[in-house]
Amino acid sequence: PPAPTRTCAGGSGRCLPDRWQLPFEYSIGGIIPGLPPRLRPVPVRQLSNQESGLADYGDLMSSDVTVPVKDADVLALLKAHDSTKFAPGSEYEYSNSGYTMLAQIVEHVSK
Repeated sequence: PPAPTRTCAGGSGRCLPDRWQLPFEYSIGGIIPGLPPRLRPVPVRQLSNQESGLADYGDLMSSDVTVPVKDADVLALLKAHDSTKFAPGSEYEYSNSGYTMLAQIVEHVSK
């Protein structure tokens, strides 16, 4: 079964425009501070649609990690990794990082 964070983030990402007046085309760099240049222009919609090109955080982690990874840890990994697997919007590929980023956006804008 899907992890609760992914289910919640996916559903929450789809309600962002109505609930917080945040357009899906708004770039994540305008919401989450400190993102590297390649990630800043990715729109919220591409996170929700799995078209962002973000590397899956499992591929970025050290193989010796034995404890659960928190969303803040994933965000730190993505901030340290200034690249995407493909040009945002050009392909579809499931990425846990996209849903984690959506969760971070929901947390940030709902404060």
